[in-house]
Amino acid sequence: MMYPKMIRKVLATRHDSSEEYCVALKLLASYAEGCKDSFVASNTVIQGMTGLVHDMKSKGYEVPSDGYTTMIETFGKLQRAEEVEKAYRMMKEDNKNVGARVQGMRLVAMARARVAVDLTDVMKEVKPPLPVVFYNSLMTYHAAWNDMDAFKAVFRELRESGLTPDIQTWTLLIKTATTETGLQKIMSRAPTPHPHVLYSAAIT
Repeated sequence: MMYPKMIRKVLATRHDSSEEYCVALKLLASYAEGCKDSFVASNTVIQGMTGLVHDMKSKGYEVPSDGYTTMIETFGKLQRAEEVEKAYRMMKEDNKNVGARVQGMRLVAMARARVAVDLTDVMKEVKPPLPVVFYNSLMTYHAAWNDMDAFKAVFRELRESGLTPDIQTWTLLIKTATTETGLQKIMSRAPTPHPHVLYSAAIT
């Protein structure tokens, strides 16, 4: 596997600005998909990204919100819930905005890793109006725990908010349909024809 060598090359490169560090973070993030099946390789990515952030701070560079969200998203893809929470805490301690976008990423990461999160804490950090993507993340989290009552309640809240469900919303509904009748009902309400919706229905 070439990824560890590539990661070490990124880490060995001198970075002289916050922007250069953020480019390095994104480079490491791009290797995550190829490392997720290897504990050693994924650890190299995690330790590398965390090390870059600590190095940034030690040199007096500001870590932008985008740097933290890159970490949270990457650690979520690697299904490392503990590391997601560490990055999230670092972001909060640095007084960055941990609103709907960050909370949504956190919920999806926890859903992937099947780790429970305090939803009361999550909702304290988000302020209306909430974007569709946050509702989708909340639905994803409830679906992971098979809490379909909560899942449906979030969807109702989304509709009642006046927002229009997007393709991700309909895909979630299709994938969680438990009966043929239920699937047909969802498909009749989804914006069709749409290739993503039809594809999701076909593979469910």
